[in-house]
Amino acid sequence: TAPEIGSIGLIPNGGSIPLGKSQQFSVIGTYTDATTQDHTSNVTWGNTDSSGMFVGAQAGEYTISANYNGLMTTTLITVTPKELESLVISPMDTTITKGLSQQFSVTGIYTDGTVENKTNSVNWSISNSALATITSTGLFDTAQTQLTITNPVSSTVSVVCGSSCEANLYNGTDKTASTSIIVEKEVLLSISVTPSTLSIAKGLNYQFAATGTLSDGNTTDLTNSNECTWAAGTSFMQISNSGYLTALNVGDGNINVDCGDVDQTFSVSVTAAEIVAVSLSPQTPS
Repeated sequence: TAPEIGSIGLIPNGGSIPLGKSQQFSVIGTYTDATTQDHTSNVTWGNTDSSGMFVGAQAGEYTISANYNGLMTTTLITVTPKELESLVISPMDTTITKGLSQQFSVTGIYTDGTVENKTNSVNWSISNSALATITSTGLFDTAQTQLTITNPVSSTVSVVCGSSCEANLYNGTDKTASTSIIVEKEVLLSISVTPSTLSIAKGLNYQFAATGTLSDGNTTDLTNSNECTWAAGTSFMQISNSGYLTALNVGDGNINVDCGDVDQTFSVSVTAAEIVAVSLSPQTPS
């Protein structure tokens, strides 16, 4: 007669998974002629779904059972505490200007879907140490770089979480993540004008000076810069594009220095004309 099924067995037989993970079980039937056949789809399962999938929703030990026409088999599976599965760095692929810094953070994602801040426990490193430094808490800082940056320069920022960072690592392997950061040429952050306020008599002139502070901490003279525009906000005075003021009439007004993304406004007061010289007439009396 045809071979008959003599026993069934579960695959895998026992084992463990971390909290939040799943395990697919299958059932193999062994027949009287020593052949085998997969019966995963036509058994009655216990502690799994109808396809034999077990989900580790809570830590503990669970019995998995399968019944095929009265033939029963069981195995045990243990759900262990959650394990760290991956890391995510934020922000990803960012850009800053020379002289500035960027604070990165790291989120650890666990097998059960929960997250934890790992910023201060991972090991940080960068690929371009001439461009910047990075602290043990993820602060990428270009303040001390000696590089002259004309075209953008990039660096990779990497983190590693090993056993000193997390006791429960998924699959027992260190977790890593990386991102890139681009550092562009220094930019103008602020403008200071000397003097910052002025009182001047009608008819007189004055030469202002404008100094720009760059993102890398250096300064630059903007007084005659082609990238800046000087403008008077009133008809009481005129100012050239090199900061040379002429007081035309009595009144108060503002002067603006505009260097694109950064500008500075300051006040000027034009007072009544003052005596600057006296002369005697006639020069040689007799």
